[in-house]
Amino acid sequence: MLLSTYENVINLFMKNNNYMSFEMLREAGVTIAQINELLDRKDIYKISRGWYGLFNVKKPDNYKMIELTLLNPKIIICNQSAAFCHGLIDEEPEEVSFATRRTDRSKMSIYFPVNRHYFSDASFDSNIDILKTDVADIRITSVDKTVCDCIRFDYQIGRDITEAIVERYLIHQDKNIPRLKYYAMQMKISKYINEYL
Repeated sequence: MLLSTYENVINLFMKNNNYMSFEMLREAGVTIAQINELLDRKDIYKISRGWYGLFNVKKPDNYKMIELTLLNPKIIICNQSAAFCHGLIDEEPEEVSFATRRTDRSKMSIYFPVNRHYFSDASFDSNIDILKTDVADIRITSVDKTVCDCIRFDYQIGRDITEAIVERYLIHQDKNIPRLKYYAMQMKISKYINEYL
């Protein structure tokens, strides 16, 4: 690859916040051979099928959520990952929890560990907050819905972590106990919510 071509492709990535899809690269005239050369040189890395990121740049703190959102903008970050976004836990979970509609069975292969959930159509587009970034708008469950989800899956998360999440929620500026109890009733976990509260 010519130096000028190399510099042009790297500049393209930088202009697009260090992420580009295969379609974007193809529209810019970048060939598959050039993409493969950049991968071999470790100048770019493959996020998943059809998406690439630029190596040797500082990634944003929430890059895993950004990269999942690039693959499927309709996903919702949920459970422990949403708890981290809301400041209910301090340490970002290694596994990113996200949800898609029950009818969405698209493959979401990615290079880091994930935990996929499926939401019903009725609950999918409600109770959502938007975390805006320079790259993508990340959809996350609201703080009240997040707490309900964590209590529902406390057997996976661990009771001690779930208790800590509830404690932080009770002093959270956006908490809304009536809304929390409403979501709990919809999810049929009112009994468990009351135990934690």
